[in-house]
Amino acid sequence: MTKIEYADETYNPFAGCSPCSPGCACCYAARAACGRFLKDHPLYEGLAVNNAWTGEVRLCTDIGREDILEKPLHWKQPRTIFVGNVGDLFHPKVPFEFVERIWDVFFEAPQHKYLVLTKRPHLMWQFWEWMRTIRYRRSDYPNVWPGTTICNQAEADEKIPILLQIPAAKRWLSIEPILGPIDFGHIISEPQLYGFACDCNAAGVDFVGDKFPERRGRGGPKDLNDPGWDTCCTKCGCSDNRMNIDQVVLGCESGPNRRPCDIDWMIDVVEQCEAVGLPVFVKQVSLPKIRALREVRSDIPGEPIRVLQGKIYKTIMNDYGAISAITKKGILGLKPDEFDIIGTYVSHNPDEWPAKLRVREKIN
Repeated sequence: MTKIEYADETYNPFAGCSPCSPGCACCYAARAACGRFLKDHPLYEGLAVNNAWTGEVRLCTDIGREDILEKPLHWKQPRTIFVGNVGDLFHPKVPFEFVERIWDVFFEAPQHKYLVLTKRPHLMWQFWEWMRTIRYRRSDYPNVWPGTTICNQAEADEKIPILLQIPAAKRWLSIEPILGPIDFGHIISEPQLYGFACDCNAAGVDFVGDKFPERRGRGGPKDLNDPGWDTCCTKCGCSDNRMNIDQVVLGCESGPNRRPCDIDWMIDVVEQCEAVGLPVFVKQVSLPKIRALREVRSDIPGEPIRVLQGKIYKTIMNDYGAISAITKKGILGLKPDEFDIIGTYVSHNPDEWPAKLRVREKIN
């Protein structure tokens, strides 16, 4: 079992990492490796100090634990497996020969779906090429979903085109933590970045029109003012297009030193995904924590809901930014002059989020 809500199991035949992205500053995996459940385990011992990775990587074969590598072979019921949540499989210190052994497990246990996430898609692509040209093997198994993590516009521009060069039945993005606004339409794309939504897509029809030299709009396939949407299928004339990404997972940063997350960044990503029919799973949201400036009671007769002056409350936020306090008796809407925002908290409860973010389409 795993706490990752869009997966059934985790699979960790390796551990360890080093920072390579702005999103690494508050790494939850490094904190986990320092925690009481992992810090004394031979696979994790000494790989992280003071909640930060040392840069060393350890393989299960280094500690004589081949059984860890073979775990998925013993899980008979199909599962969605997150590969390497306490490290990066495509860290420079993980040899391709070891990655190949993991791919052998994927091949031998095809009943499972494997989510392989990396912050280093360029090394993932190099592995695919290594398998093809050195090992003369295929690596694009239908049960393996390669994915990459992005946290801001610069990483989206850099990493998404690399991910889309990797042969795969399906690909996914993890936008966690989101540290700034992201406009998928900002990406200067090759034709491979977008595919037709019509059935002709599988036939490899040619692009016509501008071939998506730059996507400036965010109105989706029905936005006639978006110059990026004037390409159509030469066979059926369809002008509705979709990004060749199959899933997005989205969330704010967690941890004691988490950075601010504007809820509008998240809503904007969800709206862009919905515009092109791209499934999205919102994992966690940063919401305000408030201190009441005075006592406020519900104005509904017989409803014993109130907030007390000076007391701190978690909140619910609607799509328009209005805030309600969460009390033991229920939810009470507040006016802006009735509270001060004193911080944030990370909410995993969709009932507390704006309705536009209550989207949890699981990977399938």
